[in-house]
Amino acid sequence: MGCLSENPSAIQLLRENQDKINWHGLSSNPNAIQLLRENQDKFHCKCNKSVKKSIKKIVKKLQNVNIPETKSIIKRYKCTFRTTNMTDRISNIKDQIEKMSINYHAEIARILIKEHNIAYDENKNGLFINLSNVNESVLDSLCKFITYVELQEQQLNLDESKKDGLKDIYFNTKE
Repeated sequence: MGCLSENPSAIQLLRENQDKINWHGLSSNPNAIQLLRENQDKFHCKCNKSVKKSIKKIVKKLQNVNIPETKSIIKRYKCTFRTTNMTDRISNIKDQIEKMSINYHAEIARILIKEHNIAYDENKNGLFINLSNVNESVLDSLCKFITYVELQEQQLNLDESKKDGLKDIYFNTKE
């Protein structure tokens, strides 16, 4: 039932024949959210080797930095890839993108449209992309970009705080 798993009209049939479900295919079925939530142990999302290497490099580089915000960014990044349910993974990515400033949305659109040739709809409200139909490499690219932005913003905040500290020490003359 590989193709049937992706059919939104086949949910009842799939519920009755769960032993024949293609769980990866089911993750792209918009009507299957409840079925996926009930069976999270049957679906496993793998990330590719280059993404795992990127995670390891980022973690290794930042382990010596004792900043709570950085640790939470690393934890969130790892969790995004360890999510066993594709629906939850997509939801996490969507939530993180929505929190980002509009300046980054153009880069995300470029990644999706130019690099991965993803179909999109556009109207006066913006650009709309259905992430439930994209493959894992696209989601990996989005996760890498989101983490890159968060880590860069964290580094900028750290640099700004150091700059303010130096400014207070050397340029604030109180007599």
